[in-house]
Amino acid sequence: MRAAMNHEKAQKNLVALMAGGLSHGEETALRAHLQACAECSRQLEVWQRLTTSLQRTPATLPTPARLNRI
Repeated sequence: MRAAMNHEKAQKNLVALMAGGLSHGEETALRAHLQACAECSRQLEVWQRLTTSLQRTPATLPTPARLNRI
């Protein structure tokens, strides 16, 4: 049986979860914690929204003419 993940470690591992950087055991423990912890679940949702927004950001800056129109 795996030890439960504590709250502090869970919060530190949220970004690693999204990046696929956790071992299977760490991910399992974190997902179990997320089921029981509303605060960490909300924090994961914030990270997911931020990541989605950043992925939609253009890779290059608009031209000066376009910036003037904006």
